[in-house]
Amino acid sequence: ARPPRVLPLPEILASPPMASATARFMTFATGSKENEKAEIFTNTGYNRNRYFFFLPRTVLPISDDTERKNPPYAVILIIAVNIIFFIVQNIFFYGDKADFFYEECGLVPHLALNSIPKAYSFISSMFVHAGFMHLIGNMWFLWIFGDNVEDYFGHIKFIGLYLFFGLCADTLYIAFHPESLIPVVGASGAIAGAMGAYLALYPSAKIRTLCYGYVVNIPAFVYLGLWCSMQLFFAYAYMKSGNSGGIAWYAHIGGFLSGIAAVLLSKIFKSVSKNLRSEQKVVT
Repeated sequence: ARPPRVLPLPEILASPPMASATARFMTFATGSKENEKAEIFTNTGYNRNRYFFFLPRTVLPISDDTERKNPPYAVILIIAVNIIFFIVQNIFFYGDKADFFYEECGLVPHLALNSIPKAYSFISSMFVHAGFMHLIGNMWFLWIFGDNVEDYFGHIKFIGLYLFFGLCADTLYIAFHPESLIPVVGASGAIAGAMGAYLALYPSAKIRTLCYGYVVNIPAFVYLGLWCSMQLFFAYAYMKSGNSGGIAWYAHIGGFLSGIAAVLLSKIFKSVSKNLRSEQKVVT
């Protein structure tokens, strides 16, 4: 049986698998705060003691400096639903049954385009993951970038936009792979939308990042700009080679662009509405 094509943990660079995320986080949490002053591309403020020497090539966001006004209830709900899906998947659809689960709940482009009953897979595929670290990685990025986007749009709107981002991700992927019979699973198409929205909303925010053994503060426009550039590069490179490498690059791109578009359209709508209200007051 063919393995599903996953939407994996978004990364800036081609770093190794996130095999011990919990250990990394705990090491970070107990490390020196001197690293908090580190700035991008400089050694100023670095503590030369490499707390993460056992994972020297990892690039992982730790937090951001954008404060939120409200608790991220929608993000927590989405994470909970993903965890429930994963628990159900591993209790009832393990071993030989896993292929059936992926084919039923994952997005199979050819079937989704030619079978109305399979249309639900556009949504269900966003909550299916190929493994524990796949789930943890995606939820971590949602937590880092999604809470501030939710803060801007509100709880209900964010849930709607999250699903919209995922649909845009699926749509662009299918546009480039309409005949594919390999199921696509994972949340990072939708999460890429939250990342794109974050970039449009907070381009100057600092992303506190574990980068090649050090903790650095990277501007959001640099971090997310590099991430998007990587998606474009690999999408083109793999398209030329005729092999995607098991990653749905176009889904990431579709989600990311839809997030930017959602913020820009929202700001335009708010500006137009504000001008109309001002004109009405003048006429009155």
